[in-house]
Amino acid sequence: MTTYNITRNYNIAVPCSNRTRAIASMFGIAQPVIARKSVVADLPLSIVPGGITHIIGPSGSGKTTILQSLKKKLTDDKVSFADINHQHFDHNIPLIDCLDKLSLEAAIKLLSNFGLAETSLMIDSYRHLSTGQQYRFRLASAFSLKPAVIIADEFCSCLDEITASIIACNIRHMVNKLQICFVAAGVSSTLNDFLLPDTIINKSPGLAYSIE
Repeated sequence: MTTYNITRNYNIAVPCSNRTRAIASMFGIAQPVIARKSVVADLPLSIVPGGITHIIGPSGSGKTTILQSLKKKLTDDKVSFADINHQHFDHNIPLIDCLDKLSLEAAIKLLSNFGLAETSLMIDSYRHLSTGQQYRFRLASAFSLKPAVIIADEFCSCLDEITASIIACNIRHMVNKLQICFVAAGVSSTLNDFLLPDTIINKSPGLAYSIE
């Protein structure tokens, strides 16, 4: 197990314009404004083989920033990871061919875990899929790489409740089997009953967070 302390600060420089100067004058703020914003400080995030961490919080609370900071630390430590929102594969070839590092049987089984085992889907290309199907294939593609860590921002946000529940349940089983660490972020805790995360991080706007 490796635990990273996630801290992210950055400077905000407000560009000057007639309107920003007018607002600054109304509220007694000097221009230009340079502020230091802290999104998260000393948040412990553990990378455990076979473990799942679910970061939950409203939009703008810093979930994506936490994942970006984690990716940088994993890169620095040369830990393999796959970000489902940054998958690289040919969008114009059949899905089954995108998983050519797996045997045909293993590829079909993997696609089945993500509800993509219909013949018409397996022989179709990514660009012809619906948004939800594309999301599920990006998850499948990430698992096919068998990295140490899979990162999933906006987890299942584009899927209906039933499909998302099935996918979350299947991910729990796959994480256990492959001993991959899965780190997800989303706005809702409704999938926890199916994802069964080992760690839940509740992130509030500002620096506040709690860990279950």
